[in-house]
Amino acid sequence: MSSVSLIDIERGNYIDFRVSQKALSTDTQPSTIPRYNFARYNYGYRYSKSSSNLLLKPETLIEIKNDRTIYKRKAVDVASNFLYTGLRVWRNSGADWDGAAGVAFSPDGKYLAVTNNAADAIELMNVNDGSRVWRKSGAEYDCAIGVAFSLDGKYLAVASKFANAVELMLAIDGTRIWRKSGGDWNGAMGVAFSPDGKYLAVASNGADSVELMLAKDGTRVWRKSGADWNGAGSIAFSPDGKYIVVGCIDADAVEVMLAKDGTRVWRKSGAEYDGPWGVAFSPCGKYVAVVCGATADAVEVMSAVDGTRIWRKSGGDYNNACGVAFSPDGKYLAVASYSADAVEVMSAIDGSRIWRKSSADWDGARNVAFSPDGKYLAVACSVADAVEVMY
Repeated sequence: MSSVSLIDIERGNYIDFRVSQKALSTDTQPSTIPRYNFARYNYGYRYSKSSSNLLLKPETLIEIKNDRTIYKRKAVDVASNFLYTGLRVWRNSGADWDGAAGVAFSPDGKYLAVTNNAADAIELMNVNDGSRVWRKSGAEYDCAIGVAFSLDGKYLAVASKFANAVELMLAIDGTRIWRKSGGDWNGAMGVAFSPDGKYLAVASNGADSVELMLAKDGTRVWRKSGADWNGAGSIAFSPDGKYIVVGCIDADAVEVMLAKDGTRVWRKSGAEYDGPWGVAFSPCGKYVAVVCGATADAVEVMSAVDGTRIWRKSGGDYNNACGVAFSPDGKYLAVASYSADAVEVMSAIDGSRIWRKSSADWDGARNVAFSPDGKYLAVACSVADAVEVMY
């Protein structure tokens, strides 16, 4: 299998491909060969030394060189979606991102919200270059972890674990709309907006509780607490808004409940779900993904209907897995593994690996989020004190 060497990748608005004449002569074929015009992406691939009519065999291996690392992908795979190479777009690191914990894209894909649990801060930045829009910090955001945008992009919800608080603010500038704090929100970690934007679900790790409240003013709709929700930390709505999934870290359990009143639909518990730090519904609503740290070190996809297992991956590669997210088309799953210092994208169908990044740059990988168009992946790394966006 021949290859095309693509070098001098530039960070920013495009990736600059320089294709050698040798590659062109060996891999260009008659017009019956499918065309892969990378220039069709307005922020993706373009050729600098060849025309956009370059023809490549679908099986041609493309070598992408960046930071002295070489990634090999088939032309057909690169042409269909270039996200899945794991190339860095930008990275912010340092004291301002100390303990980076939560990441969320705005619905229009223009902004990224980040919580920093050691810097006690919430920040909004531009997706294209990581530049700051605004930042809030201080005791009121002590150990800020959970963050979520409303569907219309107007509001941000933040859960601060040590401040025992949940807050709703304007996304445009961080102006506070309302704030709830106290014992009922002891160890607040997870927040999620309902798809219609009317409700906010909160998981409180110290209060061992799950709560649904009105997004407009924080009025309680219902609350569940007790041993079954011991260490509740991660939470997500189904796409239709009818169900809520919650991961209970200390109860070693994953539960799906009715959003309207908290009635249990199904629950899975035991050693295989030791420390379920992250949960997510698939875009179609048929599946639930869960990542388990502690001793389980696993990622699993199950039926949203009854919790039946579809597939499961476990072992050192997923050591203390913390964050999980489905791509918008539901085809891929991203996983952040805290103690493995790794970020991985895999097939949502069977868990087969697409790519994996593991090094000090991803030390304490805590959370992941796909952009709404599925072409970018954001990663928060708590020990590396960094937030990164990659293709």
